[in-house]
Amino acid sequence: MTGEELSYDGRRAVLLAAIAAEVRIRDALREKTPASREELVEVILKNYREIDIAIGQLPHKVMKAAVGRSLQEDDSELFGRVQALFQLRNEVAHWGIEPTKEKARDAVLAANALAMWLDELPQPAP
Repeated sequence: MTGEELSYDGRRAVLLAAIAAEVRIRDALREKTPASREELVEVILKNYREIDIAIGQLPHKVMKAAVGRSLQEDDSELFGRVQALFQLRNEVAHWGIEPTKEKARDAVLAANALAMWLDELPQPAP
């Protein structure tokens, strides 16, 4: 099958990129948070909608408090792209917006770059 034969499904690409990003953020918080802060992180992750924090803020505010690093501080351009990913996800999921190929591609690339940043975060000290 050539690239020309593949169909474009921007909605699916955006939704899957957002799901992957959210799972990676949660996994990184659980894996890289020091033991002394694990309980607090679990409360936040299990109840983040109740404590009024958007999923896109987890790599900034919560990550900074838990791990000592913030995506916004480390790479503000990528942080903006991650925010755009979750905003686009909301538009697709709640309003049925069909993203352009460029926006869908940007969403996937943002999720991938976020995953690389999360992988580079230090492991907690034993």
